[in-house]
Amino acid sequence: MSHSSTSSSEALPAKVVGAARFLKAVALAAALVVCAELLCRLALGPLGHYWQYWDLAAAAKFEHFRERARQGRAPALLVVGDSTGASDIDPASVASQFEPGVDAYNLAWPADFPLAFRACTLPLLREASRGIRVVVASFSPRGFVESPEADRFESAILNSLICREVQGRREAAHYVYLARVRYALPFRRSWFTGGGLPGPPDRAGFMPLDGGNQEPPPARSASATEARVGIVSLSEERLRAIFDLAELGRQKGFRLVVVMPPISSDDPLVAEIERQYMSRLSSSRNPAVDVIDFRRPDFLAPTDYKDGIHLFADGARRYSEHLGQALRERLSSR
Repeated sequence: MSHSSTSSSEALPAKVVGAARFLKAVALAAALVVCAELLCRLALGPLGHYWQYWDLAAAAKFEHFRERARQGRAPALLVVGDSTGASDIDPASVASQFEPGVDAYNLAWPADFPLAFRACTLPLLREASRGIRVVVASFSPRGFVESPEADRFESAILNSLICREVQGRREAAHYVYLARVRYALPFRRSWFTGGGLPGPPDRAGFMPLDGGNQEPPPARSASATEARVGIVSLSEERLRAIFDLAELGRQKGFRLVVVMPPISSDDPLVAEIERQYMSRLSSSRNPAVDVIDFRRPDFLAPTDYKDGIHLFADGARRYSEHLGQALRERLSSR
């Protein structure tokens, strides 16, 4: 036998052994990954959707509502919208004047402007609206105008994993629990058991602004905005948030009331946006929408405002009581 043939016969087993070792390493790595995935599923499963939210407090607020609705205990009176609802409407004060003892909850969230609302909150209402009798929607009219400011504020909600999932824009973390670990780290004390997750928000979701009895904010000069009054217009895409919510009310049997929130600004641009917003709501020919106008109410003083559109806690409770009375009068007449 030649030297070359001997070398060939000895090299072949070495290649086979090397391939076998490689396959064993791959199999071991795969097994470890599978075990790690199973462990993550065991650890993170009790977290539900909490890990997907843009904010821990938002997770608690929205998931508490989801769980209540899942159990058939959706609140009869629900507040939705942006910060004008979250910080200005106290559901307990509204309920005390509307119907004492009625179950009320505030699901509004800062920067939950129309695009974010349609993408994230409205789908939750579609699956959880059973038992809801009245929905109060409070949005700043300025949120219905396309602007870099609105886009910036909405981006955190629109780019959240919970919103992406609702829209069908799934990522690896929606399928693979290993990819969820970094999102779930804020809840690590709740792994495996689900115990210790953020509980129901205080004050039934109401997010009051501390302070008050301060000097009112200085009025801004209107000269810079007067020239823009003639060109501002509302976004049809953003207005769809109201009309889609009204359609859902028709389907599910709840009454929609849209509130024009208190405002202290004399800015002519803001006034034009308000005018267009009210005009669209009144001309929508949508009998499922009631509109209650609380702009510049006489029961609020300038010191009740933190800024032009947000109220301190005491003013918010006073406003909420008047809102409850208005709801009772408006809905009892129908």
